[in-house]
Amino acid sequence: MTEIKHIFTNEVLHVVPEGSLVGANLAGAALPVANFAGLDLHGADLRGASLAVADFTGANLSGCNLRDADLTGAVLIGANLSGADLRGTTLTGTDLGHAGLEDADLTGVNLDGTNLTGADLCRARLQGANLATASMNHALLTGAEFDDRTQFPALIFDPEAKGAVRAVAAATAVPVADPQLREAAAWEAGEPVLECLFQRASDAATLSLHVRTAGGWLLVDRPTEALAGQLQQALGSAGSDARAYRVGSAVGLIVRARRC
Repeated sequence: MTEIKHIFTNEVLHVVPEGSLVGANLAGAALPVANFAGLDLHGADLRGASLAVADFTGANLSGCNLRDADLTGAVLIGANLSGADLRGTTLTGTDLGHAGLEDADLTGVNLDGTNLTGADLCRARLQGANLATASMNHALLTGAEFDDRTQFPALIFDPEAKGAVRAVAAATAVPVADPQLREAAAWEAGEPVLECLFQRASDAATLSLHVRTAGGWLLVDRPTEALAGQLQQALGSAGSDARAYRVGSAVGLIVRARRC
């Protein structure tokens, strides 16, 4: 049995009967001002949890699902958040100094007033994130992805000089006549493409495109020349990839490439 206590009063706020917080289900839990310092919460489900002003100093939150959680004013100094899903998380005024955020997903997150001094953001996803008032002194950004919506601290802040890469918008092959397939065009729903095969009919006007995923070969609906070129480039470039998704018998394709 593990007890989660209040930082100042030592009052027991929550009890985990299993005894371990690794992979624990704390979704929606109300645990403001809770003391998690040094604890191992690897892979825990903290979706929608209220964690304002909580202390996670040195805690292991790697692989945690923190979507839509409230971490306003929380202290995560030196915490391990590698691979964590932080989409929709409130991080206003949060202290992430020297935290490990490698491969974390911060897409669209507002980091207003957040301390990221010395934080490791290598390969993190920062598309659409607001870092305009964040402190990023000595933060590591090698391989971090950003786009035109990402707001960095100042006009003189050059993310690419720090090793970050600009993500190219996804290109999709979606049959106009199939609204269900269009609605399914989500990166998370796709299967990684391992290889592809292009074939052209004898009239040179008809292009067919097959892609191989872990589940076998799939025929992509209505491929275009532009998509075929993007797919070839993605499969031949480090840091670029593609995914196929299915609705019934229809197959679409999403290509995501990176450019430095």
